[in-house]
Amino acid sequence: MKLLGVLVIMVIACGGDNDTAMVDATPPPIDAVDPGPCPAELAPISDGSARPASGIPDYIISALSPGNYIEIYNTTDSDIDLAILPYAVYMWCSRPSYTAVTPQMLIPAKSFVALDWPGFPADRNNAGGEAINFANSAFANGANQIDFLCWGTGNASTRKVNAELFSKWSGDCLPSIPDGGSIVRKIGVAGNSAADYDVMTTQFPRTCTPGQ
Repeated sequence: MKLLGVLVIMVIACGGDNDTAMVDATPPPIDAVDPGPCPAELAPISDGSARPASGIPDYIISALSPGNYIEIYNTTDSDIDLAILPYAVYMWCSRPSYTAVTPQMLIPAKSFVALDWPGFPADRNNAGGEAINFANSAFANGANQIDFLCWGTGNASTRKVNAELFSKWSGDCLPSIPDGGSIVRKIGVAGNSAADYDVMTTQFPRTCTPGQ
């Protein structure tokens, strides 16, 4: 595996959140099996996204471990340069913290990269939280959500409602993550429900290109 770049982050202060926490009623089982260092291709299907026309976002949240990393996967056949538009204005959101994904990162086609955990609030941890990738800073508009993922308790219900309105999420959040564990997106899924992810007891951040 080779290191592809550096994530530069900027934390933007914003208001608090008094929304009711979303609690998972029917959590999927915990899977302790390592899916491998770098699958040949993640091959996600359409998740209803308005960008691009095919419905599959250019990159998706493929895994995460709170406080450690967010792993993303380039779904396209071309390299993605986070220094140029539209990616240069992409932002992470874990309300009430908004963190910019900024330059000096090149993601090769069909490749994974594990980014340092953004500057999310300390209460967004293994017990619960959400990670959302936005196309710009209009966070109240669910149409700007590129990818949405929530787990455990303490989530911002308004963001989840927006995700559901724009087919980014359906149903309960994933369960809490075991200490030292992670959430991993399954291969060939839409990524818009808890059933599309495995809660793992281990971590294995991937920064790699399939076949290399």
